[in-house]
Amino acid sequence: MSVAVSTSATLVRREPATHPVRPRISGDERRQLTGDLFARACREAAGQRKETRQHIVVLHVSTARSIASRYRDRGVDLDDLEQAACVALVQAVRRYDHTTGHEFLAYAVPTIRGALHRHFRDFGWMVRPPRTVQELQPKLGAYEFERDPDNGRPLTVEQVAQRLDTTAAAVREAAQASGCFTPASLDAPADPFEVRVRADRLHGRGDPGFEAAEARAVLAAALTGLSARDRRLLQMRFVDDRTQQDMADELGLTQTKVSRTLAGILGQLRELLTGQPADLHMAGFDTSGAPT
Repeated sequence: MSVAVSTSATLVRREPATHPVRPRISGDERRQLTGDLFARACREAAGQRKETRQHIVVLHVSTARSIASRYRDRGVDLDDLEQAACVALVQAVRRYDHTTGHEFLAYAVPTIRGALHRHFRDFGWMVRPPRTVQELQPKLGAYEFERDPDNGRPLTVEQVAQRLDTTAAAVREAAQASGCFTPASLDAPADPFEVRVRADRLHGRGDPGFEAAEARAVLAAALTGLSARDRRLLQMRFVDDRTQQDMADELGLTQTKVSRTLAGILGQLRELLTGQPADLHMAGFDTSGAPT
């Protein structure tokens, strides 16, 4: 094989001496050459047959890549699609029986398309929905731009479901799964003119009950270790919003005793939750007296 390299550019031209594939071959010539190569492979030994099949693969690799390019920009890299298509082409060459009289591409093209569909099914879903949704979702594209012949409006969900012989609920579920190939990043900007990201718009952000629910879940285990009287004091102070004097009158204690008891309870809870002593003055209690 002779190779001529231009010194002024990175152009490489290969001129095969015995290679059966010629550049810029027409469709009829490719069809005739493919048939001749398959017929030759049937008469050759295993080693020679493998080389002849390789020539057939090279002859049709552009077709495999062309089919793969039709599925680009759907969440899977084009390089991965071309690789899957070329592997399917090799398998088609190995399995094709030229004695049937059918053209090779009539067998190879559906084989390559089926391999690409399986590649999407097995590797293309970042969030994998059920199998029925995977199979139905690609079919919706055929009706995306179809119009109702009676009024010229886009087809309704019920009309699409009727054409696909399924239910409207299944069509809605498959349509919602269209983003499962490439879900939007939560760190992406929510709007071109905003600094916030999509995560800032999630439900629950800014909800005052969100932090309260988290606090209740964290405190639940710590509160179980308190006595009934201590839990009653906390409820009167932080739930019922009672004054210390009211609490003292009901429990038969002095106001100072109530203050010191509450401060001790809060310190105990803080140590259980954080392992650090509480700053009792931050709680708004009188801690000046000595413990009794």
